[in-house]
Amino acid sequence: ACLRQDLLEKAEKHARAAVAADPHEPVAFYALAQVLESRHRSGEALQALDTALELAPYDADIYGLKAHILCD
Repeated sequence: ACLRQDLLEKAEKHARAAVAADPHEPVAFYALAQVLESRHRSGEALQALDTALELAPYDADIYGLKAHILCD
């Protein structure tokens, strides 16, 4: 469990760096949302997905992950 948490912490750090590097890239926000959901931080994940949807309003993958989080 500790190794998984360490990996997720590193993944979040990298995803946040991707968002900072290009705040207009919806894939960066999508990746961040995936990591946050894996860390059981659904509220933050939904915020990242909302930003991704503002940038890419027709991306079905973003809607799919949002639906998954909301239905969970």
